[in-house]
Amino acid sequence: MKNVRTLCLLWALILTVIGMKAQNDNKFNKVTYSNMPGLAVSAGQGVSAPFTGMINGEAVIAGGCNFPDTPAAEGGTKVFYGNIYRLTEKGWNEEPLKIRPSAYGVSVQVPEGIVCIGGQTADSLNPVLSDVFLLSSENGKINSTELPSLPVSIHSAAGGFDGKYIYIAGGEHNAAYRLPYPEGRNWEELPSIPGRPRIQPAGVVQNAAVGNHFYLFGGFAPRTAADTAYVHTDGVYFDARKNCWKNTSPIVADGTQRAVVGASALSSGVAHVVIAGGVNRQVFLDALNRPQTDYLTHPAEWYRFNDELLIYQTITDAWATESKHEGLARAGGAFIDCGDKWLMIGGETKPGIRSDRVTAVSLSTRVSFGWLNWTVLGLYLLGMLGLGYYFMLRESSSEDFFKGGGRIPWWAAGISIYATMLSAITYMAIPAKAYATDWTYYPMLVTILVVSFPVIRYYLPYFRRLNLTSAYEYLEYRFNTLTRLTASALFITFMVARTALVLYLPSLALTAVTGIDIYLCIVLMGAITIVY
Repeated sequence: MKNVRTLCLLWALILTVIGMKAQNDNKFNKVTYSNMPGLAVSAGQGVSAPFTGMINGEAVIAGGCNFPDTPAAEGGTKVFYGNIYRLTEKGWNEEPLKIRPSAYGVSVQVPEGIVCIGGQTADSLNPVLSDVFLLSSENGKINSTELPSLPVSIHSAAGGFDGKYIYIAGGEHNAAYRLPYPEGRNWEELPSIPGRPRIQPAGVVQNAAVGNHFYLFGGFAPRTAADTAYVHTDGVYFDARKNCWKNTSPIVADGTQRAVVGASALSSGVAHVVIAGGVNRQVFLDALNRPQTDYLTHPAEWYRFNDELLIYQTITDAWATESKHEGLARAGGAFIDCGDKWLMIGGETKPGIRSDRVTAVSLSTRVSFGWLNWTVLGLYLLGMLGLGYYFMLRESSSEDFFKGGGRIPWWAAGISIYATMLSAITYMAIPAKAYATDWTYYPMLVTILVVSFPVIRYYLPYFRRLNLTSAYEYLEYRFNTLTRLTASALFITFMVARTALVLYLPSLALTAVTGIDIYLCIVLMGAITIVY
């Protein structure tokens, strides 16, 4: 008994120290911004609307455009580039390989590298491209491989990759296509995007309630003889299961409608989309519908480019913002997921002025569980061990272990059976799935009540008369030893897989609220359960 008291005091002391330390930690996600080596392509300027992505763990920029000699506000000529740059530990290196000088194409990240689709050029005879090629690395050098061309020329669109298909949509037309990758030979035309065109949208593939969806956010429709210009303040997504497009909720954050034009999107985690950059909706819309001769002459602050991270949650269909930084306030910039950070590269700080700046965005997570919560959690786990130890002293045979020596009252046995059927799947997985989709699993829960009467009325009395320890003992009694062993092996295999899931789900929750490493959570719960 003295050892038990000592163990309790030691456990309480450990939890108090951990809890006091956790109280000092920041409760919220922390976003930090830093400057990386800049990328100046010509005349001290970067580029806008290049092809971009990761190749062998390194950020790569290809193509793009700027006004190197005379500013756009003074009637300068836009220049397109075919240079390729790779970010190494020593800075940006220009690659020997060149592509056709172009910009405003679509970049899609695939495991091998970057798939580059379409774009604009300075060639008056062929201003819009349908070319598709893969930039990858071989023996440390970037090379280009041709892929099936699009059936149409396209620019200012967006794309994504879901592991099976490369998607592309948007631009001047409402057409959408997908290509089976890597074995596909022809692009498949998808249903047209509903509504007016979406030029310069942000596109990404991300998990949804059921499977992956290809999302297309924002974009604008130019002014025509019949219609005024329009800036989309919502998104659409392609549901491959139903082969149709559906709308997302309006892009509203902090009570303000947002324009996702000239922005870039990345998937984050299992159900979030992060959008960076882009124009201000009202300023841009006014310029489209009421052209201003002095539009290009204002200072950068006047255009109010988006300087916040815009966050979309695919399950809840909700929008939010996260932090502000002047390094995000660019349109046509390249937004790259480097694993441990995101990079915003180039883009324009105002119409016609390209930035050579590279901004790194890092996200870290800290939690505060609090000493009181630590104490409750510790007492709960310690209580489980105490119960196991207490009842272990009262057991003397397999009859005690499996059947409680026949001394368990009916109501306690009922509670035990009911508790045995509950797990993290019951409390976490099924409610989450029902929230994200529908009540498909509900009939399964109702059947428990339906079958309870015949089980109680007919099955249990029969097995009780046989005085069996387990169902597998009955299988041997009714059939043979092989049947018992086969059923036991199948059940053990099933339970090993189920137990892995049952341990993993609460570990996710525990690591989210405490900050403990998820593998340590799994080992901790597994060890306590085994000892119990």
